Order: sequence, then structure tokens, then C-alpha cells
Amino acid sequence: MILWPDLQKEIQDYLEDISEKELDDTAKFFADSYVGAVSDGADLFMNGIIAAKPAAPIESAWKTCLNLQMGSDKPLGPSNWLPVETAIIAWWMGTAMKFSTPHPPGAVGASNVVTMGGGPGIAAQIDNAFKQEEAPLVAQILTAAYQTHSLTINGLWSGILPPPASSPVVVPWVGVF
Repeated sequence: MILWPDLQKEIQDYLEDISEKELDDTAKFFADSYVGAVSDGADLFMNGIIAAKPAAPIESAWKTCLNLQMGSDKPLGPSNWLPVETAIIAWWMGTAMKFSTPHPPGAVGASNVVTMGGGPGIAAQIDNAFKQEEAPLVAQILTAAYQTHSLTINGLWSGILPPPASSPVVVPWVGVF
């Protein structure tokens, strides 16, 4: 299970820490904290992620977006954050999930993979988060964006029904919790 309150607190603490931070460090923090939190995610039947992917593509997207925003005299709006949104969706694509818990009961699992890395909308929520003045509100909105996105991730569990049927079965699922 993804511990969203823990991620929110981690983000808030990072933002409230008044020590000087480089943009690259902030990009790394946002990527690593996200991947660290969602790596404990599971599908509806509590089949977790087999192995989390590296955070580097998400970190690179954060670096790009933060540098663009800091180099601008005005807010760039939601489109500035599209690389982060795209990197998060791509991170989920093809993620292998455990298939030990059968969907339906009695079936023997063969695979369980994310087929759609979630819907769009994260960029607008990131933009909204960074318009806030207070760290707790930034952390709350950013975490809510991640959580809302996690509910749009789709996957496909496949397996074989036991004899006498012994036929293949495919079960779609939605949401990582």
C-alpha cells in the first residue's frame, strides 16, 4: 500500500527545510520520493510491484521543468510540467506486478502487467501546487495529484483456470493503491 500521508510529510519537510538547495537536488528529491512511495503500491488484489524502475527519467523531467520555470520571469503554466507528467506515466508503463493472488479465485497466474500508465492531469495539478505560498499546501496538492493519478493506472492479469476448464483467463484491473 502506498503511504500517501508519509509522502506528503516528506515533501512538506523538504520544502520547509530552509537550507540552500540546488535545482538538481530538488529534482532528485521529487523523483526519488515519488518512486520510493509508489514502489509499495499494489493492485486491487494486493499484488505489489515486482521491482521498481529507476527514478532517473522522472528526475530528468523534474530538472528540465524546474530549470525552465526558474529561468522565466513569469509562471509558465501547466504545459511546463508536461515532461514530469509524461515521465510518471511512462514509468508505470509495462511495470510488472506480482500475480500470486488469483483474479478469479483458483486460477493460476501467468502475468500481471501495467498496460496504461495512467491518465493525464498531473501537470495541471503540479502547476496548481507550485502556485501556493505555504509548504503544507504545496505538499498536499502535489500528493493529491499523485494519488489521483494512481487511481487511473490500468493493468492486465492473465492466468489459467484449473481443470476441467484449463482455459486462459484475462482480467483487467484499474488503480494502484
